[in-house]
Amino acid sequence: MTSPRDRALRLRDAAKEDPDAVNPDRVLELLRYPERPVQRVASEAFLLLLTEHPSVGTSAVERIAYLLRQTDPETAAERDAAVEFMETLLLCLARIATADPERVYTARQEVLDVLEELEGPLAAPASVCLVQFVEADPLPLVAHVDRFTALLDADDPTVRRNAAHILLQLASSHPSAVEPSLPTLRRRLTDSDTETAKKAAVVLGLAARGSPDEVASSVPALADALDAEDRGVRANAAGALADIATGQPEPVAAYTETLVANLSDEAAPVRRNATAALSRLADAETDLEGLAHGALIELLDDPNSTVRATACRALGNMGSPVALELLRSIAAEDEADTVRWAARRALEDQ
Repeated sequence: MTSPRDRALRLRDAAKEDPDAVNPDRVLELLRYPERPVQRVASEAFLLLLTEHPSVGTSAVERIAYLLRQTDPETAAERDAAVEFMETLLLCLARIATADPERVYTARQEVLDVLEELEGPLAAPASVCLVQFVEADPLPLVAHVDRFTALLDADDPTVRRNAAHILLQLASSHPSAVEPSLPTLRRRLTDSDTETAKKAAVVLGLAARGSPDEVASSVPALADALDAEDRGVRANAAGALADIATGQPEPVAAYTETLVANLSDEAAPVRRNATAALSRLADAETDLEGLAHGALIELLDDPNSTVRATACRALGNMGSPVALELLRSIAAEDEADTVRWAARRALEDQ
């Protein structure tokens, strides 16, 4: 008679060859078997199935959460096997969450408990699960901002990147909630992982809606990030400065020359966002005539239509006679509908 472990091994091997040929109910039955060696192999088979068909795992969420709670190794030898098992379980949850995040959300506490050991081997798969959770419903995770902030200092760049993404999602819906993270996010603007740095800049900009006084302290670090090697970091830093300038123009105005210098950046998103920041300053009646006027006029000939449209808005906010005359010409002659519309709107707002 074939043992349960042998059946699990056969199902795992079959899933490697053709996941569609394996009945997920048979694998789940073995995942419920009360012996850990069987559960470990069954979880590996289940992960293979979920890679192709994540929706087949929704009925297994409770069982996976239970196994995460029950895995408590007593010896060093057991610990290595337990860590590998828990990693597989966490990856299963992450795959299921791509199909049904609300169902997997019921296991969030088990995943959060794993993160008590921030530098452990399970931090990466746990953070992947939390990315799925926060996109499904960010509110219950607001209470754990301190934990996500700590993850920003993890050695693993995947963990830092996921932590920054989680904070970005929280800041999108609850901007004041990420205030405790702001000092760490400012440091992460120079992260060796550019995705972490880019997300950190976005969070700093979003936080301006909830903590305007505290966010003003982020302006110098964001201005420094305008010199970053990565164009995405430069673009997001300029965008964050534009967000901050909406409610706090004074600290951003101190870096007007830096923003003007970025109007000639090789990357169109950087030029666009630097222009947007200057537009917000002009809208707040900051005097930009001497520093930005000529550079913004040059952008009316930029090859990128989005940059030209943003320049129209900035020049409209400045309201100089020369700029208004040029906007009349752009409103009639630019080849892009969006640019002509932006020029007309800028003229109508005078």
